[in-house]
Amino acid sequence: MFLALNRRRAQSRLGRLGSRTALPTLALAGVVAAIPLTSEAQEGTEPIVLDQITLSADSATEGTGSYTSGGVSGSAAGLGLTARETPQSVTIITDQRIRDQGDETLNQVIDQTPGLTAMQGNGEMRWSYYARGSSVDNIQYDGVASYVHFYARDVNPQDDMAIYDRVEVVRGATGLLEGTGNPSASVNLVRKLPTADAQSVVETELSSFGNVRLSYDTSRPLSADGRVRGRFVASGVAGDGYRDNLKDARGILYGVVEADLSDATTLSLGLSHAHEKIDGYAWGGLWTRPDGSFYDFDGKTSPSLDWEFSDRKQTVGYLNLDHDFGNGWSLDARLRVSEGDAEMMYSYMRYEETGDLLRDGGNDFYINQSRSVDVRLSGPVSLFGRDHDFVIGVNGSRDRTRYDSHKSFTDIIEDPSVADPGSYPDPDFKPGSDYWDMVNKNYGIYASARWNLADTTKVITGARLAWYDYIDDASWGGSSFEVDSQLVPYLGVVHDLNDRVTVYGSYTGIFAPKSERGVDGQLDPVEGSNLEFGAKAEFLGGDLIASAAVFQTDQDGLPESDPDHQDCAGPGPTCSIAAGLIRTRGAEVELAGAINDRWNVWASYTYANSKYREGEKSGQRFNTATSPEHLLKLGATYDLAGALEGLTVGGSLRYQSVIFADEPGGGWSSGGVPYRLQQGGYTLVDLMARYDLSDQTSVQLNIDNLFDKTYYSAISEPGYGNFIGPERSVSLALRHAF
Repeated sequence: MFLALNRRRAQSRLGRLGSRTALPTLALAGVVAAIPLTSEAQEGTEPIVLDQITLSADSATEGTGSYTSGGVSGSAAGLGLTARETPQSVTIITDQRIRDQGDETLNQVIDQTPGLTAMQGNGEMRWSYYARGSSVDNIQYDGVASYVHFYARDVNPQDDMAIYDRVEVVRGATGLLEGTGNPSASVNLVRKLPTADAQSVVETELSSFGNVRLSYDTSRPLSADGRVRGRFVASGVAGDGYRDNLKDARGILYGVVEADLSDATTLSLGLSHAHEKIDGYAWGGLWTRPDGSFYDFDGKTSPSLDWEFSDRKQTVGYLNLDHDFGNGWSLDARLRVSEGDAEMMYSYMRYEETGDLLRDGGNDFYINQSRSVDVRLSGPVSLFGRDHDFVIGVNGSRDRTRYDSHKSFTDIIEDPSVADPGSYPDPDFKPGSDYWDMVNKNYGIYASARWNLADTTKVITGARLAWYDYIDDASWGGSSFEVDSQLVPYLGVVHDLNDRVTVYGSYTGIFAPKSERGVDGQLDPVEGSNLEFGAKAEFLGGDLIASAAVFQTDQDGLPESDPDHQDCAGPGPTCSIAAGLIRTRGAEVELAGAINDRWNVWASYTYANSKYREGEKSGQRFNTATSPEHLLKLGATYDLAGALEGLTVGGSLRYQSVIFADEPGGGWSSGGVPYRLQQGGYTLVDLMARYDLSDQTSVQLNIDNLFDKTYYSAISEPGYGNFIGPERSVSLALRHAF
């Protein structure tokens, strides 16, 4: 969905909701919501001015009306660098742009982010993200890395953008902070925090798919002096989905309270609860012919049976503690605790060697428990007549995911060309068929420094000493492995050519343990390196930012399916093997910001080519089903003047090149038939129009997939894992601030 809110409007009461704050407690959220707008704290003629300890105010994008951020981020090296100071490709999707694009979930943000793709896995809501030929395995929340196992995506609801201020994306390896060092990207979701002034926004939206969205966001001081602040967000959507037989209901409650314990110390506590129920849940997706050729299905085609569903819940607690020592040094401690559970009843397809298409079904129960912590100390040190910036920290995460799968039936599909499952008797699932209980522990010590060699030249060095433990217990057996004291290096150089243009280069080590197994047991961790060289420039006082980069990543030992063996212990039907050296080379350019007070733009092009560099597949492409070689994303919004003052129009375009999945030797779900699935390159166009009825109220009309393009947003195998993207949709939204 694509919405727009212009800069002029964003700086009014409707768009302002956003200075600096802290983190929430849902229990205290009721207190926030209960404080009347006419309380004494809001009646004074002078605005409340908070102390300088509101450390993240420089980075918050809410209320700026900007597509760029001059604030600092620690997503890459932990040092608190601006995008221009970071020796890697950085994109910050601001609050203004999120609203202009109409993004409700993280996967919609990723769809619009330079160099990244969002792919459906099993089911509508198990999304995976890819960049530079590799998957994004870690998601950061407020800078705290959280390991996201693919089964955890079945447990936890989608990340709802109603509670986030911005999304920070650093492309390339970020193992210094995350430990695993995947050379794809780091995605950091930064939550909304309380504001200095009382603000409230209510919004409703109707969609042609037949769903309704309501949201309420309020923030205000909770004490007369403004030293205690709170925020509460409630958002929900319910109704029909874009497919036949699909109904979706999801919602989130979020509360945060922040308190200045002293002039130097700020504590914030928060809590969120999300719930998502999907009826008509198509876990297996659509099928193709055994050779991979597509049937004549369209975007409304539903493969799900009447009784299929997914029901997911997640509760997350947050704690942030910031302390300023008064000499330039500060302490930042963050804790995130998550509890999730889910149940689903589902089916999926596979071909037998006889050529019959079979439908299998199951009833699964999941739990996910995640604990993440990051504590860092940062500040300046004077050496050799210059000030240099240092940070040292410890962080870690523990993630446990368990599923119990109850299998039941197998049914023959008489006519695979007709995707009309109709009604099928609710099966009697047999308990205790399979279970898998896995625990990942990832923790380490890290340090980095920015050395100011000259006014125009900085060198960034860093290293992480990492430990990784994995253990699982399953109905087919258990396993465990650990990695001790693995060193992950980081090196970057940044040089300012002048006041507007910076060039840089960086090297990052790659270290990524994997849980896949082969015929000889556990596969070794993936190791490699990431090289990047680029330039960044600021124009119009920083309102418009341009960047260009070239990169190369080498990875040795990436797991992939072993077509010759199907007898390894594990949840899947096949074994894995370690690929040889995989090299990805590419380039990207990006432009984002404001050309003038009325015209916001964003544009990016990414080229990434991943190939085997050794072995039987040397010269062949890698990850062809999830990583298109070419990505083009661009858009603009424009605020009209004169007689049309108050009207904003905009549009966006997304293009990706061909993706394909093939197996010359045949696969498990194809019945042994060699196959090739291919989705050709396609372009999607969105349009919008918004009119400001007043300074507080606006109405928006949005059209997604304007030309009603039919395309597969994800492809996998002939039997399952293929999803057609949504057809054209029209939505109307009303937003009011008070």
